[in-house]
Amino acid sequence: MPERYLFDPYFTLRGEQWETLGIPVGVAFFFKSAASRHPDHGAVGWTAIYPSPAGPVESLLPLDLWSAIAARTPLSDVLEPEVEALLVTAIAAGEYECTLVPIHACYALVGRVRRLWRGLDGGEEARVAISEQLGRLRARRTPVDGGHR
Repeated sequence: MPERYLFDPYFTLRGEQWETLGIPVGVAFFFKSAASRHPDHGAVGWTAIYPSPAGPVESLLPLDLWSAIAARTPLSDVLEPEVEALLVTAIAAGEYECTLVPIHACYALVGRVRRLWRGLDGGEEARVAISEQLGRLRARRTPVDGGHR
């Protein structure tokens, strides 16, 4: 299992672009999966998952828009299918960052959300724990120099 934590400092994603993906929360992970092969040409496709109080939720929306966004970062070129993911998180109002992480780190985040979420807004304990876990992921990452696309 890869243990890479890479960051694209040039990656930009704005709130309106995120909204077109139809993901209702500010964090999701995207990975290439043989189970998501394109029906026309058989290429390995993207799967999108976001955390919820009930566990992982797979986005059922077409991910053509995500494919175009992912093409703007060199992280999508080096990502290992099935075992690494692009973790996209809101960092400020309408701004998102992208980090390549082992997929197990994404599912650990999902598990933390599921275990700690209380009420409609998650509660203070869940917000702090999620923030801390994302902070630990950020601390492990190194920038990738693939140039701005």
